[in-house]
Amino acid sequence: LFKAGLPEDMLRSLNDMYHTPGWKWVDEYIMPGGRHKIWFKHHWAPAVVNRGGDGGFSIVAGHVHSKAQIVWAQWPSHSTFSLLTGCLINPKHRAYAYNRHDARRPILACATIQHGEPHIHRMF
Repeated sequence: LFKAGLPEDMLRSLNDMYHTPGWKWVDEYIMPGGRHKIWFKHHWAPAVVNRGGDGGFSIVAGHVHSKAQIVWAQWPSHSTFSLLTGCLINPKHRAYAYNRHDARRPILACATIQHGEPHIHRMF
């Protein structure tokens, strides 16, 4: 927006765009307590995802459109997981045209965490 020289007042808030008055939008969130502390973040480095979390935290990310996976890691005192949720992208929409040359396609899926256990739900 700024690089194109457009004025800041043209930028709408996420609450306005998604009709979510009263919501607080954050870039990342740590859910405390229970068996797992879970760190939600849009994107994680592949090394963190591949090793099943980052020591004290399980992690959840939704950035990798072509993967839906759960990786577990066992530490001396606890276990952690990394969860890639898949996505809800319409691969035919022009906003996703940048991926047209990649053989991989989006995994249509969502995820839930119940009692500290991650689950992936593919959508067909």
